[in-house]
Amino acid sequence: MRLYQYQSINKNTLQNLILQRIWASSPKTFNDPFEFVMRKNYWINNERKIEYLNPVDQGILEAMKEEISKFGVTSFSECKDNILLWSHYSSNHAGMCLAFNIDEPHPINLFKVTYETELPNISKKLCDNCTEVLFTKGKSWEYEKEYRLVFEKVGHYNYPGMLCEIIFGCRTSEADMESVFKICDAVFENEVILSKAYIQANSFYLSSATAIRKKGDPVPKYYAKL
Repeated sequence: MRLYQYQSINKNTLQNLILQRIWASSPKTFNDPFEFVMRKNYWINNERKIEYLNPVDQGILEAMKEEISKFGVTSFSECKDNILLWSHYSSNHAGMCLAFNIDEPHPINLFKVTYETELPNISKKLCDNCTEVLFTKGKSWEYEKEYRLVFEKVGHYNYPGMLCEIIFGCRTSEADMESVFKICDAVFENEVILSKAYIQANSFYLSSATAIRKKGDPVPKYYAKL
């Protein structure tokens, strides 16, 4: 399976590229206010009836929320050419998108996000609902086709698989591309494909072109015209 992670190009992401690592953020920093939210006060039992939580259950629920807030979460997508993802997560198309080959079986902490119209139901076994809260989002985010890696705490972690391609945005500067080219030449033993997104003529779609190059070659001049 191949998954993509959209990023800005800055000091932190370039350093992460050199060290071949990803950053897992706190759920508190995510941009969706509905993220990691649970139902309050009640759950829907097996008979599809409302059953209110007692004070002990409420306490367990609050403890779960506190534990979830300590996790480190990093996101990926199945898509490499989604215009909204480029706009939201790659500095308005001026960043980059990292492509990873994920081996089978998948890492046990990698989960596919599901998209629903209602918050996840909780149950009397409150501790069993943690994963459903972590991997459920509203239907309006369905276009992201997201996967998530979840760790016990915020921090840096190794790549989930081999980095096989870096795609630059249609607005990525030549200077930023040059920085990434040099890092790839110096750091990666395997060949990392370097591509650049561009706007298809007379359309609202993106395509990408791949550089045919040897180590040490500069940014292709035709990239600037894409």
